[in-house]
Amino acid sequence: RRLLLNSGPFSLAPNDTNEIVVAVVTGMGADRLSSVSVLKFNDQFAQNTFDALFVVPVVPSPNLIVAQLDRNIVLDWGWDPQTIDKSENKVSNPGGYVFEGYNVYQIPSLGSDINQGKRLATYDLINSYSVLLDFTFDQASGLIITKPVQFGSNEGVEHVYKFSADALNDKPALNNGQDYYLAVTAYYRSTTPGFLPQVLESSPSRARVTPQKPVPGTQYHATAGDAISATHSAGTAEGSVSVQVVDPSRLTGDTYRVTFTGTGAAKTYNILDVTTGKTLFFGGRNYGTDWG
Repeated sequence: RRLLLNSGPFSLAPNDTNEIVVAVVTGMGADRLSSVSVLKFNDQFAQNTFDALFVVPVVPSPNLIVAQLDRNIVLDWGWDPQTIDKSENKVSNPGGYVFEGYNVYQIPSLGSDINQGKRLATYDLINSYSVLLDFTFDQASGLIITKPVQFGSNEGVEHVYKFSADALNDKPALNNGQDYYLAVTAYYRSTTPGFLPQVLESSPSRARVTPQKPVPGTQYHATAGDAISATHSAGTAEGSVSVQVVDPSRLTGDTYRVTFTGTGAAKTYNILDVTTGKTLFFGGRNYGTDWG
């Protein structure tokens, strides 16, 4: 295949140089006409990359840790405040991508693509967006169509998922000693009109997990999901604190205190481990859920 491309004219003084950027774009559809449509669609990504000076959007992935319990697995991606802030409160450019939600998948193997697995849960922001649409290539028709790519329900963001049933093999319980493969992603929507893709999903944080009974002699004093009572010991704040066990193997037995400082819009909260004297969380403004 040969291609002759003319470009210009250019006005150049002696010894001047001019830089020319060339992109080779292909498209394969169901036939020759749909292949042209796919080619033009793919060309938009090349043009976006050029317009952004070859900077491509990169969105953060969840920072995942797991608890391997008796016939249960707990996925926790809310333990790191810095990653949460970077994921949920920052804008990623080019494209002006803002956070919208998280997906949890069970996949056949650790290296499997998430499209080969099964989506177990979606946790998204409560806002005017739920199911998100984007342009994509449809294999069946060979055309570029608009279709749903993310399936939010506006029920709120969570940072923990309890895995207790094998969805890939349609089994209602997990087997101790058997390996399972899970992944968590964050997804974002573009706020720049016409930018492609309109919806961007992060690289998956993957985990190979094995349900198991505690080491002999180890005793947990709570189970995942248990509530721990908190007492309003001093002050006039109207806020309340609710505590839920995420991973019983990480319970310390320490005593913790939540304090508030400042007034009005400048009011922040801190979480202190009274037993060790260490401040675990400082300067919180987003009154909601923090994991420790």
